[in-house]
Amino acid sequence: MDDELRHIAQNSLQGLLVDFSDWREDVLFGFTNFLLREVNDMHHTLLDSSLKLLLQLLTQWKLLIANGSSHRIHSERGPHCSVLHAVEGFALVLLCSFQVATRKLSVLILKEIRALFIALGQPEDDDRPMIDVMDQLSSSILESFIHVAASDSATLPLTHSVDLQWLVEWNAVLVNSHYDVKSPSHVWIFAQSVKDPWVLCLFSFLRQENLPKHCPTALSYAWPYAFTRLQSVMPLVDPNPINAKKTSTAGSGDSYVTLWRNYLILCFGVAKPSIMSPGHLRASTPEIMATTPDGTVSYDNKAIGTPSVGVLLKQLVPLMRLEGIEITEELVEELHPLMKEALERRPENKKRRERRDLLRLQLLRIFELLADAGVISDSTNGALERDTLALGALFLEYVDLTRMLLEAENDKEVEILKDIRAHFSAMVANLIQRVPVHHRRFLFPQQSLRHHLFILFSQWAGPFSIMFTPLDRYSDRNHQITRYQYCALKAMSAVLCCGPVFDNVGLSPDGYLYKWLDNILACQDLRVHQLGCEVVVLLLELNPDQINLFNWAIDRCYTGSYQLASGCFKAIATILEAKLFVYSKKVAEQRPGSILYGTHGPLPPLYSVSLALLSCELARMYPELTLPLFSEVSQRFPTTHPNGRQIMLTYLLPWLHNIELVDSRLLLPGSSPSSPEDDVKDREGEGTASQGLKGNGWGSPEATSLVLNNLMYMTAKYGDEVPGPEMENAWNALANNEKWSNNLRITLQFLISLCGVSSDTLLLPYIKKVAIYLCRNNTIQTMEELLFELQQTEPVNPIVQHCDNPPFYRFAASSKASAAASGRGQAAG
Repeated sequence: MDDELRHIAQNSLQGLLVDFSDWREDVLFGFTNFLLREVNDMHHTLLDSSLKLLLQLLTQWKLLIANGSSHRIHSERGPHCSVLHAVEGFALVLLCSFQVATRKLSVLILKEIRALFIALGQPEDDDRPMIDVMDQLSSSILESFIHVAASDSATLPLTHSVDLQWLVEWNAVLVNSHYDVKSPSHVWIFAQSVKDPWVLCLFSFLRQENLPKHCPTALSYAWPYAFTRLQSVMPLVDPNPINAKKTSTAGSGDSYVTLWRNYLILCFGVAKPSIMSPGHLRASTPEIMATTPDGTVSYDNKAIGTPSVGVLLKQLVPLMRLEGIEITEELVEELHPLMKEALERRPENKKRRERRDLLRLQLLRIFELLADAGVISDSTNGALERDTLALGALFLEYVDLTRMLLEAENDKEVEILKDIRAHFSAMVANLIQRVPVHHRRFLFPQQSLRHHLFILFSQWAGPFSIMFTPLDRYSDRNHQITRYQYCALKAMSAVLCCGPVFDNVGLSPDGYLYKWLDNILACQDLRVHQLGCEVVVLLLELNPDQINLFNWAIDRCYTGSYQLASGCFKAIATILEAKLFVYSKKVAEQRPGSILYGTHGPLPPLYSVSLALLSCELARMYPELTLPLFSEVSQRFPTTHPNGRQIMLTYLLPWLHNIELVDSRLLLPGSSPSSPEDDVKDREGEGTASQGLKGNGWGSPEATSLVLNNLMYMTAKYGDEVPGPEMENAWNALANNEKWSNNLRITLQFLISLCGVSSDTLLLPYIKKVAIYLCRNNTIQTMEELLFELQQTEPVNPIVQHCDNPPFYRFAASSKASAAASGRGQAAG
């Protein structure tokens, strides 16, 4: 275009906008439609300059309102809301651009629209400004996939919160990992096929709970705009020979494929259902797509009319062999021929086989996304029968045939087959999870299909298969689950909880499902453990007549590991909470008319004190039970799970305070390093102590040996499995007793005697650990006792001498102590 002519046109538009308030809506509508029809995405510079002009027009309008009178502003409020929403829809279309500069201009346009809404006074019943909604959603959208994004710069902004402007300018790459079990289906699929995170942002903005919920008016304008832009780009990506010349002259094909995909995501995110019947759709809209005499399709990129989802699908389905797309419920009918083609089983060469596998993969990815979005499980427009809520015959046949196909090829480990298995598992899991719990029993009319699917998914679940032993028998206890195994496990769980259990043998007293549940609940991976908890809750809810299942859950609360017991306890609590809530609601309804209501007071609390305080009280009241109770705890200790051992040691502490250790070989108290003043203080403390035993404690030489040996056995055998300080507290409760100071000396002599049992003892690390326990709690007294013991030991100076018999050397010890003593005696004389 001539520069002078362009300036004249710009000045004319600005003049109309400034001087004629009644024409402002027409100016913006006309200029927006002109940009849609005449300025396509191949001319980046022209498009950006035109957008700057649009931005300038909006800014001038805002300045006019700011400088105008109040009555003039009031007269402009209502009529111009529609054109502003239309420009918002156009800006949303521009956000599909692969040019960052174009997207930045789109954000600026949205900000000017918000400023105009504020200046004009937006009605209360109008939609929120789109920029406000997108800014508010930006942070949560980024958090949903930040774990699969790699960026050279800082991942999150440090100076301000994440908004649309930051997302548009963010330079990062999506990466996928085989160990990613966190990402939902749409994040995982985009990370596999698309590297630009902006595509995922755009897809997330268009989810039903986001922009379609808050900005329906702007999106109603965006639908025909996006459809028109898509038609203009379609010839650049269509592989038909007639469009090959256009594609080769347009520039970079990959960039336009990205643009085409973005427009496609936008179209199906904002598309409105057609009023016409499907048959009418196929015979209509000649202005959008026309057939040439040679049978090929031509596109009219200047038609804005009323777009049709059906026509768009007829254009896209032939491209399925080349590109994966995101689509809605009307696609299932259009894809029926491709579904049959993908599931055919016949001899074919390697190339045709690879093409068919790729088609199968693309179909499964589409259906996985549809299931994740809740489209397939919609009884109104999805794949469910409206009357029975069962899967439709077409989709049920597709699931069953895919299952048989994968069963026949289960022994192959081709990479594309792994992807097919993962997406099939995720599709089934997403489909079931989007259906209300008590409607899931109707999904599969044939229970045998559920059983076959469960067995098939089990074969892909790795260590979580029903064929495997519990994880604690594995050589690799820190097994990291892969995405493929997690999808299979999730599908197993969904199929199992799709109504009452399909195989009662699995929940019999020795059923195979219990070992599988133990495996999941005991897993260290938090997501697998959480999935196991959900499975137990659903099994208990959907199988109330299975008493064996409830008994298993109760038993695991007492005998299982910490994770297993906590998972079963949470499941039981969840089920009972729901039952009690229903019952309490019925009771509340009956109370006003009840005869006995209010005639009695509340019951006393069942447990007025905690169990730890109760143990302290019992130890004070019945000290004669100290040794029998310690013996009982010692006997039960090896058969209790680690969490139970931790609790038992806590309850044992007050009883250990009752024990007085006795050793006839102990040195006389007079040789103790403690001073007479300390003994006086001990006697005074004994008289003033409010708690503990009076006089002697409970003990004997036999009891001393029993207590010390058993406590040492617990420390050496199970001490590493007790994560808390309970083991250390037990030793200190026994040894560092304020009433019986000999306990520490006897304990240390017991440890010293263990050190001399063998020069190569395995107990040395645990003996050192107990010594550290004692020093940490009572450092001064323990060190004094150890120094006292060292003074009683005769130092020995070993001398190695040669001999003729094996091992050809011997120690000849010479005492330095006697020599030193004699030397001191001679010196004194």
